[in-house]
Amino acid sequence: MKYAHASSAISRRRTYSPRLSRPSRISGAANWGLCAAILAVACVGKFVGGAAAARFSGIGWRDSAALAVLMNTRGLVELVVLNIGFDLGIISPTLFTMLVIMALVTTFMTSPLLMSLLRRNPWLPQVLVTNGPAKARSA
Repeated sequence: MKYAHASSAISRRRTYSPRLSRPSRISGAANWGLCAAILAVACVGKFVGGAAAARFSGIGWRDSAALAVLMNTRGLVELVVLNIGFDLGIISPTLFTMLVIMALVTTFMTSPLLMSLLRRNPWLPQVLVTNGPAKARSA
């Protein structure tokens, strides 16, 4: 019954990420180094795992890299899980901030990396790369 309060914490779930994840909580070079290490391990782990699985299934290198970049995005699901872990007291405020930064950075870097990988891909319509998805639908 150690985690009996977990369901009540989840039922009261509100999104606190912007308010709770203050970069000022990460103080000192050691903590910023740990934040950079978390970001590097997260990116390398997802990229290598995604690309290796795609290559193993017979997909080409460029498409495997694109799939790995898409696997690297974390976004909303990770923020919800982080908030639940923070509410339950599993994650400290400093680690919470580091993981929110990692989730945001990996999510924001997805689109530029994906477009640079797919810019010369033969199966991607050229109108999508040059004009974006909104104009591609109307064309």
